Amino acid sequence: MERRGAERYEASSTVEYSSAECRGEAQILDLSLAGCRLRGLGEGISRGDEVELQLPAGMTATGTVCWIEDSLAGVKFAVPISMATLDYFRFADGITVTDDADFDRFGRRLPPLGARASSSL
Repeated sequence: MERRGAERYEASSTVEYSSAECRGEAQILDLSLAGCRLRGLGEGISRGDEVELQLPAGMTATGTVCWIEDSLAGVKFAVPISMATLDYFRFADGITVTDDADFDRFGRRLPPLGARASSSL
């Protein structure tokens, strides 16, 4: 079983990337505090290359391409992104929010948003 350093969340967004050799657009398939999985990096990108990703609202993340398989690639961020950046990216327009949004960062199910307003004290 594969072990990861950080929990990944599904995402669906096109981001711009750049490296020393090329630049273009790729689709982020999932994202964590420590890295992401991309589809569509250019042919000029190789394992070990440093890439800079342009995230929503002008945020950037720099990382190293750890693996490439077919049209997919994994990038480990040089500096982990903040939880606020991850949350912003996950909930920004054009991002698909998956069912895991009902869980906190420890995996505990969150109560429905209307639960507190409808309960009697």
